[in-house]
Amino acid sequence: MRERAPADVDMAATFGRRLRWERERRELSLSALSKAAGFSKGRGKRSRRDVICRWERGETVPLLTTAKRLADALGITLDELVTEPPGPIVVPPRAVAPMAEW
Repeated sequence: MRERAPADVDMAATFGRRLRWERERRELSLSALSKAAGFSKGRGKRSRRDVICRWERGETVPLLTTAKRLADALGITLDELVTEPPGPIVVPPRAVAPMAEW
C-alpha cells in the first residue's frame, strides 16, 4: 500500500467530516444511509455500514461514482460533500423512553 500524500489525507478527512455532518444532521443511521444510497449489504466480513464508517473517519475515500450516490441520498451536491461542513454538528437530543417502559 502506498503512503498517502498530505493533500490526500486532508481530502479524506474533509470528506469524512462532511459525510458524517450531513448524515447526523438528517438523523440517519449508517444502515439507513447505506440503504438510501442503494448499496448492497456487502460481502464477507466488511459490511457497507463499516465502509461508510471508515469514510467518516477519513481512513479512505469512496470512488467518485459512489460519492455521487451518497450525495444524492443526502440531497446535496457532490461539491458540497467534498467541502468542509459549515458548522459544528448539532443533533437534536432524541427522546428516550423511561426505563420502566423498556
